[in-house]
Amino acid sequence: MDEAPAGSSFGSRSRLARAPSSREVVREEEEEKERPTIKSVNHARKIFSLFKPQTQWFNDVVSGSRLGGLYMTGYSTISHDIQGAFVERWHKKTSSFHLPVGELTITLRDVAYLLHLPIRGRLLNHSRIQRVGAIEGIVDYLGMDPNMADYECRATSGAHITFSNLKELYENHLVAAAEFEQEGDRLFTEYHRACTLRCWFMLLIGIALFVDKSKTYVDMTYLQYFIDLTTVDQWN
Repeated sequence: MDEAPAGSSFGSRSRLARAPSSREVVREEEEEKERPTIKSVNHARKIFSLFKPQTQWFNDVVSGSRLGGLYMTGYSTISHDIQGAFVERWHKKTSSFHLPVGELTITLRDVAYLLHLPIRGRLLNHSRIQRVGAIEGIVDYLGMDPNMADYECRATSGAHITFSNLKELYENHLVAAAEFEQEGDRLFTEYHRACTLRCWFMLLIGIALFVDKSKTYVDMTYLQYFIDLTTVDQWN
């Protein structure tokens, strides 16, 4: 039998492993009640189920935008215990995790490696837009009927568009673009292609990047970065 270290005793070991007092138990229970419930939002299925046509006009714009990597961003399962542990160790003042092994800070380079996003270029510069501006954007650049666009903003109580309607618009424009291409109508083909791409980008960033607490819609303020599809890659 191994001998106990010098100076140790059963009494000292029992003090180290003592049961918590009733006051400590009560305090832990109170802290547990005050701790906010963490709700995970996972839109991975919405991304992976989103049809991506294998056509040159579509892939060229997506590749040129440098946002294509977001299409592969998502997860099927996650450990909620690990997620909760990280949330509890996040400090807003330092924007870092305080872990037992030390302080951990997330850098822009980490974001670039994980999400394949550009970290050089013009910074996003926007503010909230009014409902009228959102309706105009939905009609002019996403191709929705004006009455439906007005109803959409009223139903979401603001300048938003739902993922379900965005997906429907995306699929309708994709079909229309193919039909007008067969008819040889280049003007309407390009119009529907542009609407298709804008709907796809709005779905992508709303699902994978700028996730809203509603979990059902994306803010229309981001549409301004996709009006000119040739300059999407210039944004940081």
